[in-house]
Amino acid sequence: MAPGNQMDPGNPRPQDDPKAPESAAAPDDPTPQDTRGTAEDTRTLDQVLPLVARGKVRDIYEIDSKTLLLVATDRISAFDVVLENDIPHKGDILNVIAARWFWWLQGKVPSLRTHFVCVDLPDGIPEHLRPPLRHRSMVVKRMKVFPIEAIVRGYLAGSAWQEYKVHGTVNGLEMPAGMVESQALPGGPIYTPSTKGAVGEKDVNLHPSQVRDIIDQKYAEQIERIALNLYSTGSDEALKKKVILADTKFEFGLDEETDEVVLIDEIFTPDSSRFWPVETYKAGKPMPSFDKQYVRDWLIKNKLKGVKGVTLPEDVVKKTQEKYAQAFQFMLSMTPEEYFASDLWEYSLGKSVPVDFNFPEDLRGSLAQPGAKNPPLPRGHPAANTREE
Repeated sequence: MAPGNQMDPGNPRPQDDPKAPESAAAPDDPTPQDTRGTAEDTRTLDQVLPLVARGKVRDIYEIDSKTLLLVATDRISAFDVVLENDIPHKGDILNVIAARWFWWLQGKVPSLRTHFVCVDLPDGIPEHLRPPLRHRSMVVKRMKVFPIEAIVRGYLAGSAWQEYKVHGTVNGLEMPAGMVESQALPGGPIYTPSTKGAVGEKDVNLHPSQVRDIIDQKYAEQIERIALNLYSTGSDEALKKKVILADTKFEFGLDEETDEVVLIDEIFTPDSSRFWPVETYKAGKPMPSFDKQYVRDWLIKNKLKGVKGVTLPEDVVKKTQEKYAQAFQFMLSMTPEEYFASDLWEYSLGKSVPVDFNFPEDLRGSLAQPGAKNPPLPRGHPAANTREE
């Protein structure tokens, strides 16, 4: 239970106190309490750790020469422009989804190298900054970033559909005639990379062969192979959750000590991916999605695509919040409010790699209660014999 709700047994309960507000909750109120801080609360972190870079949606801080702290803000970008207002709690939703995928992929694809280290906050972070940073931060290994975005598409949508309508191609790759919007690509997923522009610069779509003009061929080939494999893995898992992964973006870096290609940034979040509900899928029209496509559509409708200084109306902000919450619920089988009122984040710290993407049913039920603290794992769970009690 949160400290502010604790009661001295010798004092009257809130509802027995005539001076207490009517909304005061009893100490045994079973309603989970979402105690997340806001992105605004994290901005004084600049005074604690060196700021390496401020990206479109993430702030990057140096912990030491080999590790960084990624902080997912509530900023939102569309068409390579950062909009003026935030989407409340977008950052912690993205960070939890990405951390879960990174963690799960360690067991699913053992050969995959990622920059993910943990979600523990480093020593030296002041106590007042820990609550707002708690869910929106992850510690990662410092890598040399490849200046490309490795995009994989399984369906004809977004900029791919726009190019196809005019040229019959996607990133310069010839496509069959007669395709319709949102159609699954008949030959299977394709690799459609782009440049990785700095904040304020536009990304440029590339033919896969053009990547070799930007980075060494051996790395270009590895990145393409890893990206296609990851898309298939993520798509299969998403379908189990009744979600179509229409397309997604990966970023990679180089571990200069081992000369290995490493997955960095985020993975399979509503910012980096296009998610469609299976139940409403139908080729031939735009699909409703659990991502920032709602913002893109609003910008296009209002002729604000690529325009700087745009502030989203409150109703668009609220609807976008709902889209991110829907993606979270589909991915983790619980609402953001249920998750953030629990201690499932602590359960993730330093524990064994999960076999199943979802948290165990018994664990979810017991932790989605105020004050619940890491109960024993269900018998037979793969981490049950390695968990620290």
